Amino acid sequence: MNIDADKLILDAIREGICNAIKSKIEGYNSPLEPAIRSCVAKHETKISAIIDDAIGTCVNDEEFRAEIMASTRTQLARTLVQRIGGEIEKQVNALKSSPTTRARITMAIDAIIKDTQ
Repeated sequence: MNIDADKLILDAIREGICNAIKSKIEGYNSPLEPAIRSCVAKHETKISAIIDDAIGTCVNDEEFRAEIMASTRTQLARTLVQRIGGEIEKQVNALKSSPTTRARITMAIDAIIKDTQ
């Protein structure tokens, strides 16, 4: 197996240059940002019309409305279950911390075990 050191070095240099250029273009002070802002500002009216049309089409579509309702229903159910679960856990912890309740639970479990034997 021959290792082509020149090719490895050349590939590493290319990759380094590509990464450096990419970081400059995508970085905080990207030279493309002002150009993109200018272009978007120039076409703002057209872009707004396209977005408005897209949203209007979605809002008027029954399938879209049904999907929004289903997603909202699912999210609401998850939120309620999490809150109810937390409240139940809080009440169980309060019951477990009471010596009287713990004794009553123990006695009830013992009675169930004796009844099943």
